[in-house]
Amino acid sequence: MTKVELLELVRDIHIIREYALEKLTEAYCQEHNKRIQIVRLPVGHSELNAIELIWAQAKNEVARKKTKFTLTAAKEAMDEALANVTAGDWKKCIRHTIKVFFYF
Repeated sequence: MTKVELLELVRDIHIIREYALEKLTEAYCQEHNKRIQIVRLPVGHSELNAIELIWAQAKNEVARKKTKFTLTAAKEAMDEALANVTAGDWKKCIRHTIKVFFYF
C-alpha cells in the first residue's frame, strides 16, 4: 500500500492514551483524599525544567576543569560535578523555572 492509502485507513482511528503516572496519581489521591495536578512541560522548553538547568550547571563545571578527554575522566568529572549540586542550587533553579513559567 502507498502512504496515502495507509493514512486513509488510520484517519478515523482515535487512540486514547493512558499514562501510568496519571492512573497511579488518581488512585493515590482517592485513597488519601488529596488533590494533585500533573503539569506536563512543553517539548523544547528546557528553561521550564529545573533538572535541565542542573544538568547544564554540571556540564559547565566539567568543561571548566578541562581534564583530558577520556571516557573514564569525563565520567569521573561528571560524577563529581553532580555530587557538588546543592539544595540551594535546586532551589535557585526551581525559583527560576517558576518565574519563567509565569512570565509566559
